[in-house]
Amino acid sequence: MDRWIPADACIPGDWKDRGAEKALLGIRARCSAEPPASYHRLPRVPEAHVVRIWEKAVREHRRFPCADGGIVEVVFPGTPNKFDGPDFTGAVLRVNGRTLRGEIEIHTFEEDWSRHGHDGDPRYKDVILHVAMFPSRSSPLLPTISTIILAEALARPYRSLWAEILQGEITPPLPPCKGWGVTRKGNLVEAMLVLVSAERFRRKIARAERSIEEWRFRYAGAEAEREAFHELSARAFGYGGNEELFERLAGRFPLTEISRLAGKGCGEIVRVFLEETKGWFFRRKGVRPVNRAVKRIKQFSVWSVSELRGGWFETLEGFVRSGTVRHESLIGFVSEAARDEQSGVPALGADRAKEICVNVLAPFFAARARRLGDVEMLRAGLVLYHRLPAAPGNWKTRALERCLPLPNEMSGVRQGCIELYDRFCSVHACGECLLGKACFDTVTP
Repeated sequence: MDRWIPADACIPGDWKDRGAEKALLGIRARCSAEPPASYHRLPRVPEAHVVRIWEKAVREHRRFPCADGGIVEVVFPGTPNKFDGPDFTGAVLRVNGRTLRGEIEIHTFEEDWSRHGHDGDPRYKDVILHVAMFPSRSSPLLPTISTIILAEALARPYRSLWAEILQGEITPPLPPCKGWGVTRKGNLVEAMLVLVSAERFRRKIARAERSIEEWRFRYAGAEAEREAFHELSARAFGYGGNEELFERLAGRFPLTEISRLAGKGCGEIVRVFLEETKGWFFRRKGVRPVNRAVKRIKQFSVWSVSELRGGWFETLEGFVRSGTVRHESLIGFVSEAARDEQSGVPALGADRAKEICVNVLAPFFAARARRLGDVEMLRAGLVLYHRLPAAPGNWKTRALERCLPLPNEMSGVRQGCIELYDRFCSVHACGECLLGKACFDTVTP
């Protein structure tokens, strides 16, 4: 679609008949009558394609000229953000001799920054680089943030890169060892997944232990443990990039505070939670509408009331101790803990209940067992984490499934896939990965 309308553009007769002449004249008044030659017939490149053009450009080159005349060196391009907010997080740049760490936002046109309302959005306060395919017609819109105009900074014409995307030559991210014979190394794959899965579980246990210790400054013994469990549960309900906000909600309403309101029923807790979170910036990108924050706040409200019921926590612990024999019953128990028919709050789906079992119950009870020296409970937590039937995978596990022979469909393997992708595949750290080393040994003469 052309970005410029000549001053002598003709208005079709049928447009005049529909009363569109005034609208077209208004558009023409806002456009330059004689656009520069470099802006002639700018195509509307989809923003998703601009993101992929940038990813390919960064793989080919690390230094880019800025719109203000400086040079930006990309030390680390960041991690793609699957949620709301900037397109890449955790990027490291070197700009005019200074090392900057922050986020990168991508647009088709430079003025899209203001058009999309990023100026006053706190989610974009850490952006250190704005990448646009085409420049603004006016002066740079972001004087405090470095800007790269891809149409001017690329080493080869952007149309050729775009053509590669349109032809399907750029594929979704896959581990670099794809096609290196890794499918024949089943035992090595299983060993690597076990190692990284165990490391991921240790981090989850450490988080649970830190939470318990922090709450012990305010409460004693079992009460601190319950509050820590409440906080960890909140993070699980905040999946999709809202973990920190849900943890903040749990800190605002600990179980001791909820117990004062519980006598008024679940409906009152739901109302209070929704009122408290009004105006919070919950991420929506990558989250299905049925799983948006409002629904999960309601379910977490009912879950919080369930935590206060007499014997509920002890029943939960009994299910965990029973091992694989009662895993299905545990999933059903967790699912029903978030349902309240009077308030119209539905139960958790079985897949979400499994995620809570793996990410909350298993590490929490393992952390509690380590503090109490309860070997049986520690073993039960390990079994729950590794042997629970896995929920459907995400985009990371699906990427690995395309090139690795996964040993089984258990939760431990799924967690290992996520850890393997995050730690090694996404940053191409093949030299530090057992699978990568084995593949290099195979292909290196």
